[in-house]
Amino acid sequence: MAGARRGSPVTGRFTRALVLVLLLAGAVRIGSTLATKQGAPPRGDGIFYSLEAVQLAHGLGFTEPFTGRPAADHPPLVALSLVPAAWLFDDSLMAMRLTGAVLGTAAVALIALLARRLAGDAAGIAAGVVAALHPGLWVNDATLMGESLTALLTAAVLLAALALRQSPSRRKALLAGLLVGAAVMVRAELALLWVVAVVPALVGAPLGRRARLTAGALSVGAVLLVVAPWTLYNATRFTNPVLVSTNDGLTLAGANCDATYYGRAIGFWSYDCATANPPQGDQSVVAAALRHRGLDYATSHLTRVPIVVGARVARVWSLGWVSDMVAVNQNEGREPWASWAAFAGFWLLMPLGIAGARRLRAAGESIVAFVLLAVEVTVVAMAFNGIVRQRLPFEVGLTVLAGIALAGAARPGTALAEAARPGTALAGIGPARVGTGGVGPAGIGAHEAEPAGSQRPQ
Repeated sequence: MAGARRGSPVTGRFTRALVLVLLLAGAVRIGSTLATKQGAPPRGDGIFYSLEAVQLAHGLGFTEPFTGRPAADHPPLVALSLVPAAWLFDDSLMAMRLTGAVLGTAAVALIALLARRLAGDAAGIAAGVVAALHPGLWVNDATLMGESLTALLTAAVLLAALALRQSPSRRKALLAGLLVGAAVMVRAELALLWVVAVVPALVGAPLGRRARLTAGALSVGAVLLVVAPWTLYNATRFTNPVLVSTNDGLTLAGANCDATYYGRAIGFWSYDCATANPPQGDQSVVAAALRHRGLDYATSHLTRVPIVVGARVARVWSLGWVSDMVAVNQNEGREPWASWAAFAGFWLLMPLGIAGARRLRAAGESIVAFVLLAVEVTVVAMAFNGIVRQRLPFEVGLTVLAGIALAGAARPGTALAEAARPGTALAGIGPARVGTGGVGPAGIGAHEAEPAGSQRPQ
């Protein structure tokens, strides 16, 4: 399949191939869900999300299922995504699980479009096939948790950031920020996607300083626009401020205790530690007390912190305690065989991902966002714990790079190689040019003067 040039319209041939890929992705996800989840109860965080969706479907709002007190255990978007299935299908767990399959299939579509925009049609279809089949993605889609939306929004942010980099405009800056804001409403740490994807896009875009700052401010404002209603709503319900969720206290208390510093659970999280001697008060008060408990323990055991942090990193990258993490996955509703397949798939894809990154670099394309995805996963694990599902944003990028490698998209004669010839720039890479910085009336920096001899971005 011929590579597509940057900005070229999607062809009918690519569309037909993508439809087949999505049918494959849907079949894998729906088939595995129907085969393994009939009558299965929710596990782990899936218990909260499914119960919260039922509460919302019955008009009870964001409340604790058994007490009716205000709840913000997690950001709201995952539970909201399950509400239509709960409302239409009489609180059916299977309908909610199949919602995850649909969201996971949508993530495959965006992964394919991202790879296509980077490296052409063949790379897009190859990345789509990889994403459709990689167990590290589909193993999450039936768990009633946030990973399906995490994959979807990570791919969406990366795609929006690439579009912003290629032809910057105010509208694209806003869109990138809105998508990051939506990701924060799934998992608070996904706020780092702004640093991972949007910042490199703004730095690499052909913009002047003022236009770049304007675009950055617009994108940050868009993030806040999405998050602020939830934060303000929480201000009316809780004693202490709750920006995104109250889960940080529980996480820190469970990650910093004897069991996770000295025991077999080193580098992980302990439910017993998190729930021992629970403080009294609403969720914001409890979260603050647990946060202090966890941080106090860490500061009192500083000599152990480097060892614990190393264990967290080893766990999240499957460099150690792999069988333990399979057991953790099982407690969250993933079958052991599927978890082993996901870990094997991750390590099989890593060499392909490296090869794909090298192809992009050889063609003059930036791989900063893909590298920063790995940094983001590592930083989050160092700060909290090494649960493997925190690696998911990186695995989204990994499937893109693996698809580019499999397609051989940087070989002479392909669009990626042609775009790297002297005098061209792929995805806005190359010397930044000060000019209109955009296209049409929405362009950024439309009143800035261009230096002599410069060219407007095409």
